[in-house]
Amino acid sequence: MNYLCSESAAITLCRYFITEKANLSIYDPKVPEEQIWMDLTEPGYDMNETEVRKRVTITHNHIDAIRSADAIVICTEWDEFKTYDYEKIYSLMNKPAFIFDGRLILDGPKLKKIGFHVEVIGKKVL
Repeated sequence: MNYLCSESAAITLCRYFITEKANLSIYDPKVPEEQIWMDLTEPGYDMNETEVRKRVTITHNHIDAIRSADAIVICTEWDEFKTYDYEKIYSLMNKPAFIFDGRLILDGPKLKKIGFHVEVIGKKVL
């Protein structure tokens, strides 16, 4: 599975996904690549740097992060994530395509109409 993770709150999720043997594509428009690597391989966590580097790709745009992905995990409130062309994104993802909105920033019913399976923390998507 590929996941779009961003913001430091996602580091815990990304570590969990790695321990579950998921492949991650991380896009974070505000955090430098070196910082992401440091966060994922920080001493004190049982994360083997070789395994992390094998399972993680850091991208520099959201399209590269979601190409052939199974799911998108959004853990930020940045406006950029609200304005993406989700029809185009859906067309580039594996099906079924999932979106996990951890910050209640997306229009869940609209995404469901596109074809996404939507999970929103804190409310049910009709």
